[in-house]
Amino acid sequence: LTTMTFNNNTFITYTNLRTFNNTISLRFRTTLKEGVIFAWDGLFLSSTLFSTVELHQGMVYITYPQGDSSNAVTAQHHFPYLVNDASWHEILVVQTEYLYVELKSSKCPLSSSCSLNVTYTVGAPAKTIAIGKPGSSIFKMKRTISDAAWIGCMQDITINSVVIVPGSAQANMTQVNVQQSCPRTAQCHADSCSRRGTCVDLWNKYRCDCNRPYYGQDCEQSYTPATFATG
Repeated sequence: LTTMTFNNNTFITYTNLRTFNNTISLRFRTTLKEGVIFAWDGLFLSSTLFSTVELHQGMVYITYPQGDSSNAVTAQHHFPYLVNDASWHEILVVQTEYLYVELKSSKCPLSSSCSLNVTYTVGAPAKTIAIGKPGSSIFKMKRTISDAAWIGCMQDITINSVVIVPGSAQANMTQVNVQQSCPRTAQCHADSCSRRGTCVDLWNKYRCDCNRPYYGQDCEQSYTPATFATG
């Protein structure tokens, strides 16, 4: 009941976060290298987004503001493990006077290599968080690392003990184009790309990176070789 599919125009907003002591957890899966898992609004112009958790180059990245409120700068950290493998992985975020982020995944050799505990700009967090992409704001999206909406699935999204149920009316929450369940068809097979290139699984479609001299959507065509001579 708590599993949902996100497409390019899907997001969830929750508008009742506390000033301190927020806990956010969720599980995610995708094959894409880029996508916003969540974007937490900020209160200062220099930190329009307080914090983001995203996939970038297939790895989990976290952004957060550091410095005083007048000139806060956005810091970032990442866990150096590829998690765009269509498997389920989990994120836990706890915000007190510190910001704690943990990736729970079989890809992490040690829990210490997949956790972060840092200070942040006091007074920066706002009350709104968006799951999947920063709402309909193009400006905020451009402030993310991935600059891409989440395409894939999430489940067990929990914000301060409130479990998000797709398609249900819940207080302080808006759901846009959320689909229940997570139907998943692998896009690449042994004979993909006519066995003439590499198939890249893009979750709901695929791309062929063709070997020379082949080209086309499925590497089904080839360039005609030519010989050049002088004289």
